[in-house]
Amino acid sequence: MKKTTLLIFALFIASTAFAQKGAMKIEPSLVLTTSYTGTGMGFGGNGTFFYGINKNIDLTATLGYLHWSYDAIDGSRSSVPLLFGARYSFVTNGALTPYASAEIGIHFINDSYEIPGIAGWTAAQTISASSTEFGIGLGGGAYYNLGNIILDGNLQFNSIDGSIFSFEIGALFAL
Repeated sequence: MKKTTLLIFALFIASTAFAQKGAMKIEPSLVLTTSYTGTGMGFGGNGTFFYGINKNIDLTATLGYLHWSYDAIDGSRSSVPLLFGARYSFVTNGALTPYASAEIGIHFINDSYEIPGIAGWTAAQTISASSTEFGIGLGGGAYYNLGNIILDGNLQFNSIDGSIFSFEIGALFAL
């Protein structure tokens, strides 16, 4: 899984490095997500690359890491999303610019938990399972222009192998 993620990331960087026209931006962001069944709130981070088609439309590519802890057992779930999509900005005259977004892609998911042993009968075991899931995300948010830095906050509905909402806050920087 790590080799596949690294290969996809390297191909993404190589393909975007030769982009000839359009405004390019990058956004690191912090992510808070609602829980899956049996987990608490999730957290993580994303890095998003933007390629401007025109003043309203940006194509996006996102790579991230999200983590949840299980509530009732000693275990965790993590996801490495690799998503591609677009954002449509509703141009305004003020510093606040709302937008709508859509993304599709794959999530490399890993579940790990410990099964306690029974004294004298069995030893504790750690169980791990990995899967690759297709995901769709629809959302919206707003940019707030501070001059050299643009703040970004958004809420997104994600359908992966269950449904979660994520809240992201980040800052955009021109390349």
